[in-house]
Amino acid sequence: MAGLTFALASIGPTIVVFEAYFTPSQISAALLLIHVGVATAVRRAPSAPRAAAALLLCAALLGVGVASAPHLNSAAMAFLNFISGTITAVVIGVQAAGARTVRLNAIDIGLVTFVAISAAQNFAGTDEASTAAEVHATLLVAWGGSNYVGAVLVIVGYWLLARAMEIERGRWVLLLAIVASFVTAVSTLSRGTIVALSVGLLVATWNSGGSRFTRVVSRLGVLVVPVVGLWLMNIVVGERFENTSADPAYNIDARWGLYRLAWDEFLRSPLFGTGWTGLREVSPALLGSPITFAHNWYFSALQIAGLFALPMLIVFTWLTLRGVIGAGVYGAPVAAAFTAAMIEPVMEGYVGALVIVSVLVISSRVRDDRQAEKSVAVRLSSSPT
Repeated sequence: MAGLTFALASIGPTIVVFEAYFTPSQISAALLLIHVGVATAVRRAPSAPRAAAALLLCAALLGVGVASAPHLNSAAMAFLNFISGTITAVVIGVQAAGARTVRLNAIDIGLVTFVAISAAQNFAGTDEASTAAEVHATLLVAWGGSNYVGAVLVIVGYWLLARAMEIERGRWVLLLAIVASFVTAVSTLSRGTIVALSVGLLVATWNSGGSRFTRVVSRLGVLVVPVVGLWLMNIVVGERFENTSADPAYNIDARWGLYRLAWDEFLRSPLFGTGWTGLREVSPALLGSPITFAHNWYFSALQIAGLFALPMLIVFTWLTLRGVIGAGVYGAPVAAAFTAAMIEPVMEGYVGALVIVSVLVISSRVRDDRQAEKSVAVRLSSSPT
């Protein structure tokens, strides 16, 4: 069921219930939660780590942003997308962390299917675009636009890379999906995607290598990563803004403007925030059109729920640091997820939350396992023979 939830995430909102649109993935997620609830009742489900429980509690606090929002219906739907993705991700993350086998599992297949369908949608949707600028502006797969899609696919690509380093059979399936994920992500021509891809590659390179010699070589390779990132960025900027009058710096300036605007909204209502979708009310004066989120998870969460968002941001930061520093190969998807959340509104959406929170929960478990293995090794080495 967990794998099916990811596979169906590539299909957009197609199910209407009480005038609200839901995705097949959300329906699958609801069935998954019911299944886990029943399994827990009969004590057959894996226990959730404290980090996962803390994440759930803190995410629930952002529900305050529904009551403080100017439009209740749209705020409720936005929060539902976020909280359903977060809850499902915690459950899937706990399952995936306990099912890191040396063979392909259902979650692996679900992620591969998600990438395959998303890639097909992406390239089919850009057939009619005549310029690179049109490709970026008009790209819209069933579950998001160019920036959102590129960011999520980068995270999924690094997640699959971490799994490819663990399994012994069927690795070629994951490698094909990794290539498809990264190629599709770069084809969105999103600069934020290139940044997330580069940061993930930086951490992946640093954390790779088994022997001391290979670790030294790989860490020297870190020096090459910024060069590759700048090369890709130059290609994207050149393709996207060639033969156009658009200013490449405009989107960067607009983001800084959104950050200031979200901060001002937090200061206007520091305790409860101005609510989910509340930024739509004030952003037209700055950008000429309504923008739903601040394109930075910290500013966005504070604008949405005020100080009630602070616990979530603390836990998010804590899990990110744990994943990047101590989770080995899983540090790359965590680093890419954090980077994407700083420049794109990925955490606020269902698919983004589903992927990012899953990675955070898995990496936390991986770090704990690595620490336990080191403790055992130390005890064995210090015990008398």
